[in-house]
Amino acid sequence: MTSDEALTQAQEDFCAHVRAGEAALKGDEPSVAEADRHTDATNAQVAEWDKQGITAAVLLPLLAQDQAPAIRCAAATYLLNRGHETEALPALEALADDDEIGLVADDADMAIVQWRRKQADQTKQ
Repeated sequence: MTSDEALTQAQEDFCAHVRAGEAALKGDEPSVAEADRHTDATNAQVAEWDKQGITAAVLLPLLAQDQAPAIRCAAATYLLNRGHETEALPALEALADDDEIGLVADDADMAIVQWRRKQADQTKQ
């Protein structure tokens, strides 16, 4: 498998977990436990990419406007917490301002608020 194929596969895996986690919370019988399993799998996946030094290469392309809002939000949130605020903050701010996307807008807003609090706490120390 080439490195481009590996990145594409990593992106597809990430998107699948985000979509599955989102789907677990919808419908007649939402399952927080199932959504949490997908979040845990995504966290493990991103931690492995961190070790490999490929997190930005995998996630930056997922900030594109043609991606689903939940995928853009998840990618931006992971990137924001890994020093890519220049790319991630504008994506999260645009999502937070979009009333048409429901809870994803709230997730984006919360990611920004938490990141800003963390930044403020670090400057106090």
